[in-house]
Amino acid sequence: MTAYARYRLDDFVSANEEQVIGTLQTRYAHDGFASQYTEQSKAWERFVPLFQGELSALLSEVPDAATWGILLEYPLYRLRKRIDAVILTVNSIIVLEAKVGETTFRLDDERQVVDYCSVS
Repeated sequence: MTAYARYRLDDFVSANEEQVIGTLQTRYAHDGFASQYTEQSKAWERFVPLFQGELSALLSEVPDAATWGILLEYPLYRLRKRIDAVILTVNSIIVLEAKVGETTFRLDDERQVVDYCSVS
């Protein structure tokens, strides 16, 4: 099982946004989600540059983070879901669920991430 896209943190921050989104779109369609293509593509168009900006700020604070791994759209086939992003540090695995366009943080959002972290 593999993520739709995989980068080193420093490579992701400097990656061409359109190429990242194109990779995600292609893998998404090949994974059987062609009918949801447009909605998901719009979410990635907003998420990718925001995430790159946040990780760029992280790199300026923690230069050693350059070697960390980034997984985008990591599939959990048994749950029929995908984790938006996973950051692989030297000592930790960080699971991120992006809610593009949302203005509030809901308990269901927190539960979703907890569920992702509890999968064995």
